[in-house]
Amino acid sequence: MFGLTPLTLRFSLFGIPIRLSVMFLLFEAGLAFLVARNDVGQLRGWKFLLAFVVISFVSILMQTMAHVLMGRWYGMPGAVQFSAMGAQPVGDYPRLTGWQRFWVAAAGPITGFGLVMLAQTIKGVVTPQLGRWFPGDFKTQKLVDFMVAELYLINLYYTIYKSLPIQPLPGGDMVREILLWLMPKRGLALSYFLSMIFALALVALTLYQWRQLNVPIYYFILPLWAFGSLAFENGKHWFTTMRENSKRRIEEQGPPIVRDEQPHADLRDDPNTDPYARRL
Repeated sequence: MFGLTPLTLRFSLFGIPIRLSVMFLLFEAGLAFLVARNDVGQLRGWKFLLAFVVISFVSILMQTMAHVLMGRWYGMPGAVQFSAMGAQPVGDYPRLTGWQRFWVAAAGPITGFGLVMLAQTIKGVVTPQLGRWFPGDFKTQKLVDFMVAELYLINLYYTIYKSLPIQPLPGGDMVREILLWLMPKRGLALSYFLSMIFALALVALTLYQWRQLNVPIYYFILPLWAFGSLAFENGKHWFTTMRENSKRRIEEQGPPIVRDEQPHADLRDDPNTDPYARRL
């Protein structure tokens, strides 16, 4: 899902390698077709589609680079790898300590909420001035207003999604490190189990929303597929981890003690072991 393909653009930004999958651009373009529409459902034009893709790319890139930069702070180099569903940092982060991994995971959501507040501030400053900055140019006013609104919404929704306590999302990684700190032996299995339960709950909530809104199911295909895949992967990791923990407990206990229930026949003949033997 996250592997590199021949359709991957490779470049560097501030010394950080970037791997941009073409599938990400196609996926964001598909979302733009759903978002960049007017009140009557008509597409607003290619400028709106391009603006949505660019804003999505920049917002997701900044949040993911925050993970990589935090890893570099701890001496671990990394890269940014885009896939259809977003981007993730790539590096040898398991070599870090637990709390270092926690802050590497937390750097993205913290940056995301900072971008949300920045976008909200920009929206409050720019939107009231559009009529004065572009008098009579209603198309430009609508385009700028659309860009400011999407800057806020994209960062808000993506940050909330990344903050969910489901592995391998940053929120799930943060929960995993806390549980490993509290319960070193059982924390990993418990983190996978909680991730699976939370993902299944989101699948059920999505289906409930679909029934309540009474709209075609294809509007909910994306969240159903995303949360369903996360639930399946975490369930598989939970089962594997539980099996490994069971094997480890058996190895720590050692081989079972075999007791011979039948006494040796010659013990009664030995005066040193026979309590009833006459002692001289």
